[in-house]
Amino acid sequence: MNYSEFLDHKAQLGGDHGFSPVKMPGWLFDFQAALVEWALRKGRAAIFADCGLGKTPMELVWADNVVRKTGGKVLLLSPLAVGHEGLVPIPNRRDSSDDSPIDNAPESRDEREPPHALGPGRRVRADRDGARA
Repeated sequence: MNYSEFLDHKAQLGGDHGFSPVKMPGWLFDFQAALVEWALRKGRAAIFADCGLGKTPMELVWADNVVRKTGGKVLLLSPLAVGHEGLVPIPNRRDSSDDSPIDNAPESRDEREPPHALGPGRRVRADRDGARA
């Protein structure tokens, strides 16, 4: 195998390896919803958005869709310097009755179950059927 063949063997093929969004909340801005939908369909994607464009809401909606589709778990990692930003409540920008993947009520989840913590009293719901946990 020569070097050119080696490179051809290592090349990544484009295409969609993910799935269609299960639930897209109305409180995302249109560009955020488009980015989340793109990342979910690609399956192998990263969203490199600039400061202030709402990466936290996008990653939470992405994670909520992955949990709903697979029934598995999602681990979100962030640098210590920005981890505190996840503690800021995400406002409902459109309809306050819209279903949000953020659950602000600490008493809404069985305390024996390990929380999917975003901070004190805030967790991403990890149920499969979308019912409030």
